[in-house]
Amino acid sequence: MGNPLQRISRLPWTSLAITAVLTSIWIFVMEFFLGFGIARSSLVQDTLVLLLSPPLGLIVTLAIGVGTGMLGLYLLEIVYPSLRIDTGVMWALVLCLIVAIALKATLLSEVIPLTLVSPNQTQLIGVVLGVFLKGKPYWR
Repeated sequence: MGNPLQRISRLPWTSLAITAVLTSIWIFVMEFFLGFGIARSSLVQDTLVLLLSPPLGLIVTLAIGVGTGMLGLYLLEIVYPSLRIDTGVMWALVLCLIVAIALKATLLSEVIPLTLVSPNQTQLIGVVLGVFLKGKPYWR
């Protein structure tokens, strides 16, 4: 049996970090345009208030996390098509996405008042679900 720390060090961390940053940029752009729509349209504002109010808000928050995880793995497949994806790579991608989401929420909180993706428990569970639902063919 090999050293598990050696396997962790062999993961493609740079590729995963770049993918997580690209995912955060996509999310930032979507939040920016959604915030722009909220400022300009009362219909968008009312719709968002309805979607994020309880009990539907919990489901929407989880769905946003799932979408973030799926987007991360989708971008990984597109940007690095020759990368061999397995369970270890998907867990490392989850870690990189969580770090990128936390950095985005911390650094860009003043730029965009609307933050749909934040490092809360529901969305972190959604990110894990999204990565592993999208990555089901890669389970080994």
